[in-house]
Amino acid sequence: MDKNLALKHKKLFRKALYLSAELEEVNDVFEVCKAEFFKEVSETGCKPPSLSLASAVDSLDDNLEDILSEEDSHKPPAEGFKKLYRKIMLKAHPDKLIGIKDDDLRQLYSDVCAKTMKAMEEESWYMLYGAALDIGIKNIELKDEHINFLTEDCSKIDDAVKKIKSSIPWVWFHSNDNIKKMCIEQYSSKYS
Repeated sequence: MDKNLALKHKKLFRKALYLSAELEEVNDVFEVCKAEFFKEVSETGCKPPSLSLASAVDSLDDNLEDILSEEDSHKPPAEGFKKLYRKIMLKAHPDKLIGIKDDDLRQLYSDVCAKTMKAMEEESWYMLYGAALDIGIKNIELKDEHINFLTEDCSKIDDAVKKIKSSIPWVWFHSNDNIKKMCIEQYSSKYS
């Protein structure tokens, strides 16, 4: 295996893990931002009469979900994922876990199986590669396409973080009183 390729892959994989952890944290903070924002909208009476607070929350969730789940026109070659997917499933598929008596080990393999299936659905190389590492699969043949997959994974995760951080509830929550007032007015005018 090309040593430079392996090093670049390792660096990008770590970056994807970092960005994924950041996205998880941002999502947790966003839930607080959103709750506080809609509480304030409700208390100020700025919400439009035609839109209930529950509808506003649902609308915002739908908008963010649309933003975060935009389809990328690039589809990775199935073979780029299938080989590693098969290796993982040979060890972690529920049918293979019948003889394992250790509950913790069986749970680990079950979790890896779920992570692997999610990785395939989302076409996420870093998630798939991470699942392989979780159960000790080593000597994974890396190719240039895997670098491209990781680069795309990092870009998608970073974009998702940026979208959330530019949302009205996020900006409102992290701003001074003047900006907060503007955010509520902007949100209210958007739905009137």
